[in-house]
Amino acid sequence: MCELLGMSANVPTDICFSFTGLVQRGGGTGPHKDGWGITFYEGKGCRTFKDPQP
Repeated sequence: MCELLGMSANVPTDICFSFTGLVQRGGGTGPHKDGWGITFYEGKGCRTFKDPQP
C-alpha cells in the first residue's frame, strides 16, 4: 500500500521537514518506493505534479 503525507496550514509553510521523514521511513526503503506525486492549492485552484520514477 502506498504511503500518504497530508499537511494543512493557514500560512505559507515549508513541507521539506516532513518529506525527510517520509523518505526515511518508506519512500527510500519500502516496497512502494516507485514514483511520487504532490498536489497543493494555489489561489483558488490546485496544481498536481506526479512522476512514475522515484
